[in-house]
Amino acid sequence: MKLPRKYLIAIGVVTLWAVFSYAYLGVEDGSSGLSILGWVHALFLFPGGYIFHVIKEPYSNTDLPTMASISWFVYVLVILLVINYVCVFRKRISQNRPIPLGRYYLFVWLGLGVILLCWHIGNWSVNMKPQTKICAGFANLFGPWATIIVQTSDFPNAGGSFNLPFTLICTAVLAIVIIVPLLIRQIWLQILCAILFIPLILFWLVSGWLQLASCAT
Repeated sequence: MKLPRKYLIAIGVVTLWAVFSYAYLGVEDGSSGLSILGWVHALFLFPGGYIFHVIKEPYSNTDLPTMASISWFVYVLVILLVINYVCVFRKRISQNRPIPLGRYYLFVWLGLGVILLCWHIGNWSVNMKPQTKICAGFANLFGPWATIIVQTSDFPNAGGSFNLPFTLICTAVLAIVIIVPLLIRQIWLQILCAILFIPLILFWLVSGWLQLASCAT
């Protein structure tokens, strides 16, 4: 199947999901839990709802079409990027050519980082300055180094949860997974490191988030 056709199918699936979710509005209020259909509906609206939570709170039912449009755009963008990278990976593997790991690492790291940045902007204390929240979000990209980086702002108890041995070990392991397959271009090694990178970068980002949360509380 050609790539444009895959893109069209993906856009069609997301569009059908959007139509269902918009039509399902008001069917369940969530007071006694959600059914499977309720979760499908809620999951679609989550990106748009969270962005509105960050930039425009409170919001009303009149904002739902915009919220749904944002969610549609986010899901389409993510799915198209995933399809593109899967096709690139399959083509490189079939040709026994090196995988473009640099772009893959950057995409995963920044993609997860943007999600955490939105969390930082929308969930810290209302008394915390917006620039401090943004600083914490960007610092979170650097995992367990985050509490040191936020010392450049007025983040509460910055540096209080920093653990140098733990941070150095995490940095070394992540650096090995990133650098070695870029230097040794064996296809099996690149695939292995591409798989290992996902749980490692999640651990990296979550450890930074937990340390920031510990400082803030």
